[in-house]
Amino acid sequence: MEKICLNCNIIFLTKDKRSKFCSTSCSTIFNNINGITGMKGKKHSNKTIDEMCENRQGQHKGNKFGWKHGKIKCNGYWLIYKPNHPKANSMGSGYVRQNRLIMEEFLGRYLTNDEIVHHINGIKDDDRIENLVVMTNEEHLSIHHKEFVKNRIRDKKGKFIK
Repeated sequence: MEKICLNCNIIFLTKDKRSKFCSTSCSTIFNNINGITGMKGKKHSNKTIDEMCENRQGQHKGNKFGWKHGKIKCNGYWLIYKPNHPKANSMGSGYVRQNRLIMEEFLGRYLTNDEIVHHINGIKDDDRIENLVVMTNEEHLSIHHKEFVKNRIRDKKGKFIK
């Protein structure tokens, strides 16, 4: 398909009907002359840019982009960045499960190593205090073991197939 370059007015061949320039250098020159940037649509005013920068102050950890106020989701659980907490995860990243923090605040103390926070309705990210209960590791395992066994299916000979 023959087209005319918008910058240098030379006829060029292309397979793409959207092409407007014979080369990337012509595209760059044309865009620079006409003030076209990669940002499409409405541009932010200087005032808006200043306000966005003010709103972002303190919302990043160091200079890392993508900082989500110290709250991430992992394996269905919300984790909160608390590097000085005694149960900050062992990988050294400093995160603690949100359900644990909520229960500790409710009880007014840190949970012991043997205490587990169980979600009553089974939804891992439902951290409402009425959905949380503290139990020992053994109690927690027995609850989930009963659910596991209840959901297993046996074949005609009585062997578990699932």
